[in-house]
Amino acid sequence: YNRGMVEAGMALDRAGQTDSARVLYERALSLPSISGGLFYETTWYPEVLRRLGEMYETRGDRAKALEYYGTLLDLWKTADPVMQPQVRALRARVAALTGEVG
Repeated sequence: YNRGMVEAGMALDRAGQTDSARVLYERALSLPSISGGLFYETTWYPEVLRRLGEMYETRGDRAKALEYYGTLLDLWKTADPVMQPQVRALRARVAALTGEVG
């Protein structure tokens, strides 16, 4: 299970160790969720997707950035109105990356 990996990744991320954080974030996403841990996943899953997109965008890996941003946009496709500014900002970011790729 992934409990603890996300928190460790966030601590490393805050400390500027983004490569190590990225590894832990991706490992956490690849592992099965905790049984009945829906609240736990909802507290970190969107943030980890967003952060991984940012990390790959910074590294110049547009394809991986778009993969994570796309997964987050899919998750947010029925987001509440309060989330719409974040959804619009993410769509603009994806459009900019897609324009650069295409």
